[in-house]
Amino acid sequence: MPTYPQTLDRGTAAGRYAETVTIQSRAESVNAAGQDEPTWSTYVTRRADVHTSRSREYVGTHQRRAVRTFLIRIRKDSETELITPDYRVSWAGVTLEIEAAAPLLSEVVIVATQATSGT
Repeated sequence: MPTYPQTLDRGTAAGRYAETVTIQSRAESVNAAGQDEPTWSTYVTRRADVHTSRSREYVGTHQRRAVRTFLIRIRKDSETELITPDYRVSWAGVTLEIEAAAPLLSEVVIVATQATSGT
């Protein structure tokens, strides 16, 4: 009977990319009033490894703002290696702004943030 390690190497674990993320690209369109308006469309949808990196809370004049930072890893291919901060991520019903994207040897690492405001 084969023996299996208690923890698998992160690079080969079958379940590593357990989440589905959609990378969206921005385009400008003209609304009914004749003004430019940003629209977002799907660039690619991939399986990903998503982790919360850190959370911060800022308190200003009568306003509170929370920022969560996420570290997202996806397999590198000819489309994902072109991801830049001009794109955004949609994951689990949440929209994340890409702060940085770095194509590495076999994957692309994305740092993305979610900002929420409150009173």
